[in-house]
Amino acid sequence: MALAAEQERVVGVQRYRFTVDEFARMGEAGIFTEDDRVELIDGEIVEMTPIGAATRGRERTLSGESRMRVSEPSVTTLIVLALLLAPAAASAQTGDVPRTPWGAPDLNGVWDFRTLTPLERPERYGDREFLTEEEVRTLEQGAVEQNEAADQAPAQRTEAGGSIGAYNRFWMDFGTEVVETRRTSLIVDPPNGRRPPRTDEGRTRFSAPGSFGSAPLEQIEDLSYFDRCLGTTGLPIFPVAYNNNVQIFQTEHHLVMLVEMLNTTRIIPITGRPHGGIRQWLGDSRGRWEGDT
Repeated sequence: MALAAEQERVVGVQRYRFTVDEFARMGEAGIFTEDDRVELIDGEIVEMTPIGAATRGRERTLSGESRMRVSEPSVTTLIVLALLLAPAAASAQTGDVPRTPWGAPDLNGVWDFRTLTPLERPERYGDREFLTEEEVRTLEQGAVEQNEAADQAPAQRTEAGGSIGAYNRFWMDFGTEVVETRRTSLIVDPPNGRRPPRTDEGRTRFSAPGSFGSAPLEQIEDLSYFDRCLGTTGLPIFPVAYNNNVQIFQTEHHLVMLVEMLNTTRIIPITGRPHGGIRQWLGDSRGRWEGDT
């Protein structure tokens, strides 16, 4: 089974990190108004917008299946920062692809892999691999309208003895766009876009249900590993209802992927080191560079 991995050319951007003093001087100079909601986080000026539909910012696409959120500061702020940083940015350009000090493409950062495109192809599409542009518009507009309706819905209080429900829509992160290739599924092989049938052993291996709804629960061990957030999402990594973020740390010899869901961490050697003899939850991955890939 393979996941779609069509890659696009990435335009490099040299980041400039501000000091606290520089940020304070911007305020004194009137760059920000009283209504601007901005914070200095790790040297970067971030617009902190109100919770709700407005928080769903524009996305910059790294590939057809990976997206990273970017903030949208005001036009005035952009112009001022461009004037301030033009000399530094011009002198720091080293090529189209951001690179580490040792010359490899720089993948460090937090990436968002949410998407409306499902892992498996819905049966209604049959053998069709791609959506039409009209179908894409309908799906994406429907997602936006659903989010707006949830944001504007009145609060519903729970009552003693009734169902306490689960996370509300605020915590969900299904995305509002399909992948840029317009594929009907993230799975590209098998050609039907669906997972191969499981064997009898596979169907029974992980058949244990979650512990919620079971009674009585007398001690913590009665809860399943997943209910105690001790499990793992496993591989491959694909979008779920929320926590669709992965942070990548990069060194010359390793690449680390920290998935927000259940804090799943993969430490991947990229030096050709042989596999170890200790079995791990996520296997024993190895990576390598082929040019800039």
